[in-house]
Amino acid sequence: MMNFERIIPISRVKKDLGNILKAMSDQDESVTITQKGKAVGIIMTPVQYEEFMETVEILSDKELLATLQSSRKDFESGKIHTHQQNWRD
Repeated sequence: MMNFERIIPISRVKKDLGNILKAMSDQDESVTITQKGKAVGIIMTPVQYEEFMETVEILSDKELLATLQSSRKDFESGKIHTHQQNWRD
C-alpha cells in the first residue's frame, strides 16, 4: 500500500481546488483524491512529477541499473577511492 501524503475526498477537491493546489505547491506534497472512501486519483506538483518520470527513466534503463548495482557492490566491499586519490595534482 502506498504511503499517501495527504488524502482528500473528491467533494472537497471540487469545492476547494485552488486552495488545495496552493497548499500542495507551498508544502511540495502530493494529494490523493478519494471517492466513497477509495483512492481514485493522485495530484502531484510539477517538480514531483518530473522526479517521478526521471525515476521511471532510470528504472527502465537496464544497463544503467547494472552499473549502479556494480557500483553499490564495490562501495559495500570497500573498493572506493577518496576525493584526494582521484584528484591528485
